[in-house]
Amino acid sequence: MLKFLLAFAIAFGALFFNSLGFAQDSEMGLTKLSTQEEKRYREILEKPIDENQLNLKKIDAYKEKENAFLMLGETAGREANLIAWSKIDPDGRWSLRAYWGLMGKYEDSIRIGNEIINESKFPPSSVRSRLYMAIDYLQINQIDKAKELIDKAESIIKYDFGRVPRNGGTVIWIIRAETEFYAYKSVYLSRIGKAEEALTMARMALEKSKEMLKLIPMLPSELFRTFARSTAARTAANIVLQQISMGQFVNAEWSLRDALKLAKSNGFNENHMFLFHLMTSDIFSGTSQFGLALQYAEKSEKSFLNQGYQKASVGWMRSKSREISALAGLNEWNKALNV
Repeated sequence: MLKFLLAFAIAFGALFFNSLGFAQDSEMGLTKLSTQEEKRYREILEKPIDENQLNLKKIDAYKEKENAFLMLGETAGREANLIAWSKIDPDGRWSLRAYWGLMGKYEDSIRIGNEIINESKFPPSSVRSRLYMAIDYLQINQIDKAKELIDKAESIIKYDFGRVPRNGGTVIWIIRAETEFYAYKSVYLSRIGKAEEALTMARMALEKSKEMLKLIPMLPSELFRTFARSTAARTAANIVLQQISMGQFVNAEWSLRDALKLAKSNGFNENHMFLFHLMTSDIFSGTSQFGLALQYAEKSEKSFLNQGYQKASVGWMRSKSREISALAGLNEWNKALNV
């Protein structure tokens, strides 16, 4: 009996201290932008764009501003910049579609997404545009339309990618499209209840993203390099989400540490902690540590609102759902009902 109690105490202690270490890792999170970096990005946002200059110059300026918005984690003025950019450059329409999807404006996102699909002739672009639309349809529970788009993307990879010359700048777009295909198909598979297949696909996406990261210097602008790094970070985070959905909370802890390391090594900062706080809250809820789960749900809401996003948006509701779950776990039912 004494041996059993000793073994139990050791196991409990290991679990307790592992949880403390995990909380400390999550608390450390991503670093702040340096004063110089923040100053540079703010100067970019404050500098007006000369409407009389050549379109190529304006496009570069719109891209520079979009990258500054992303690195500062701010939204005020971002939509106006994207709309102006989208009027003179197809890449601006891609970014505007992504922004509208993020903000829950799915009708607008899907409308412009259909236009992009119809215009995309380069096979990797044809794949990626369909995948992004598929995620929009998953968000509004139109599963059949999401499946149709994912199936078409898979067909393009199978039959058209072999004809794309793998030289210079094309290679990274092929690999990015493959990375996103595996990642977004894993999201779809998880959604329809195929958890093991979803996790396998998520791991394939992570391996493919490592190939992509090696090729990032080939991209022509800092904004495109930020987008590619973001794809890699989201791919790592998707592993965590799949493990959480399967109840693999210990594995999810380690995967979350890996995702944070990847995000940090690729230049992301504390303005990008929203998803990490959400996942940390999920893991603590799954291990019945509801007090810590509540703390991270509140952190996720704070980081989201501090960036200028609105209450009642999709991200805010995700934060509040975690808060309700944590309060329920703490038997704080009156507070949960009033969230």
